[in-house]
Amino acid sequence: MNDRDSTDLTRRDALRRGALAAGAVALPALALGGTAAHATTAGPAYGTVPKSALHYVALSTNGSACEDCIQFIPGAKGSHIGHCKVVAGLIANKGWCQAFVHVPKGTPDTM
Repeated sequence: MNDRDSTDLTRRDALRRGALAAGAVALPALALGGTAAHATTAGPAYGTVPKSALHYVALSTNGSACEDCIQFIPGAKGSHIGHCKVVAGLIANKGWCQAFVHVPKGTPDTM
């Protein structure tokens, strides 16, 4: 038979209860976070790839620039800074990276 008092808590029981409590606290936060995430997906999706992974430079030297790329999301009118659908962070309109894809001629962005 077990010599422990029924009120004694083993380490395993304490960890199990702690995990259950953490899950109970996290579940409503995840539900609310999901709602907030859906609200922000209506706008443009910004990239998540680090600039260094795609060798981003803020000033292109090869004749191509982010402002001519299909991935570029322009900032406010008159701003030289925007975002990218691939690269994370702020992107200079005269920058360049390996994810560059030229906007095809005749698309509404180039007219």
